[in-house]
Amino acid sequence: NRMAEKLEKEFAAEAETAQWLQAKAFKDPISGLGNRNFYESQATAHFADTDRTMDGLMLVSLADLAKLNNERGYEAADTFIRSASQVLQEEITKSASSATVARLSGADFVALLPHVDLDLLSKVTENTMERLLELVASRITYADAVANIGAVVIDETVDKSKAMAQADAALRAAKTAGSNQVKVFDQDMGQQMAIGRLA
Repeated sequence: NRMAEKLEKEFAAEAETAQWLQAKAFKDPISGLGNRNFYESQATAHFADTDRTMDGLMLVSLADLAKLNNERGYEAADTFIRSASQVLQEEITKSASSATVARLSGADFVALLPHVDLDLLSKVTENTMERLLELVASRITYADAVANIGAVVIDETVDKSKAMAQADAALRAAKTAGSNQVKVFDQDMGQQMAIGRLA
C-alpha cells in the first residue's frame, strides 16, 4: 500500500509538472492570453476546417511600448500590456464568443473571429479601440497614442498565410493614417492591399 501511495504521489507530481510545462508553452505570462504557439495551433486547426464561412482576422499593435519600458520601467509596460489584453479579451469575445485572442510578441496581438461579417468585424474593431482609448485617462499608456488596429474579413478560400498578409496590410494602413487609427478591409480590399505589398 505504501508503494502504491508513493507511486500515486509521483504520478500526481509528474502530471502537475506536465500541465505547468504545457501552460508555459501556450500561455503568455504577462498578458495571460495565449502566446504565438497557442495562436498558431488554433489557427492551423481553424483554417483546416472545411465548414469555414466568413471570418475576421484582427491585428492590434500597442503604441510606444518600448518608450514606456525605457522611461517608466518594465512594470509600467507590463501594466499597459495586461490592461490592453483585458480590453481585447472582453471586447472581442463579447461579440464573437469563439474568438481566439493571443499575444504574438512585444506590442502585437492577434484575434481570429470565426463566423463574422464585415459589419460585425467593423463594430468589434471600433468598440475595441474606444475601450483602449480609455487607458489614456488612467495614465496607463505612454501618451495619447494607444494602438493601431488592422482587420480584414476573409472567406473559406483564403488560407492562413494570405489572411495574415491581408490583416498586416490593414494594420500598416492604420499606422499610416496616424495614431489610434483603425482600418477594416473587406475581402477585395484585403487582397488588393496584400498583393500591392508583395509587389
